[in-house]
Amino acid sequence: MPSAVPQRGVRIEDTLYDKLRALAVKDNRSFNQEVVYILRLYLDQYENEHGEIRVPEEEWGRKGGEG
Repeated sequence: MPSAVPQRGVRIEDTLYDKLRALAVKDNRSFNQEVVYILRLYLDQYENEHGEIRVPEEEWGRKGGEG
């Protein structure tokens, strides 16, 4: 079943990709799930230290900054 979450492209160097892939295998996640997990951890930590990152809906043309 296709995901409702839009695909995003990112350029990533081979060494970083390989290390993230190894973590994903260790954590029994897909590469994509591992990257999303790590990004959420980082954003949670950042917001705990600096406050919530506010994303203006009208600027992005999406509800709640999703998608």
